Amino acid sequence: MSFIIEGLTNPSLLSANVATTSWEVITATSLLYHVDGAYTNLKPSPDLEGIGVTVPAVEVASSIVFADTTMTVIFVPNSDLPSGAIIQIGLPDEFVSSPVTESCVQASPSSATLSCTYSTSGGYITSIAINNPCTHSNCKSTTVHAYKIAVKIRENTKDVGGSFSVTTKTSTEDIGIGSFTNSITILPNPFISTSLDNSGCNTVSASCSLIVKFTTVYDFPSKTNNGKIALTIPSDLTVVSTGCTATIAGSAME
Repeated sequence: MSFIIEGLTNPSLLSANVATTSWEVITATSLLYHVDGAYTNLKPSPDLEGIGVTVPAVEVASSIVFADTTMTVIFVPNSDLPSGAIIQIGLPDEFVSSPVTESCVQASPSSATLSCTYSTSGGYITSIAINNPCTHSNCKSTTVHAYKIAVKIRENTKDVGGSFSVTTKTSTEDIGIGSFTNSITILPNPFISTSLDNSGCNTVSASCSLIVKFTTVYDFPSKTNNGKIALTIPSDLTVVSTGCTATIAGSAME
């Protein structure tokens, strides 16, 4: 059985492509008692299409853990943006958190500080909406846009993968969308101080003890949080022992 419903207007938001909860097809008796039906995981196909936004680069000034830094997003909208347009930038899950001071600066095609709104979940930024980007600049389809956004890098070097997205929109309708695969590698923070001591043993091929000392910048993860120390040893050294001892501030570790 099939039928056609005419005279419908498509949704104005590209997020409707992932909406699967509001469509239902149900057969019923004359008294509207349902018989058969499909009422979950339904959505029309093909997906709605917006103008393809070109996103050639997303960069951070510093990729060190816990760094308050700026994230630069560069894109070409490929459509003229109207007055009052909004640029919504989506971020990979658990990539960055809110900085001490939230700010968004248009670096190209003009230089101006713009109003922006950060959205977060679980302490991480999920998206940033930049308001009225065309107030100070040309918003033609081929204009290259660059925005510097204040962020704080996540607290460890977990590879979060995912993609960045740029959605151009009005207050009520999506215009276009584009994405850029996240290739940013998060780096550990340098220790305040580090020293390597071979315990007074400087004879070639002698068996020695190596003493490694360092001072961390941030709190060392506790045992319950699976705190670990990783030590990479050059390949020309031969490890003849599987044991080691460690102390933190003079107290022995288990």
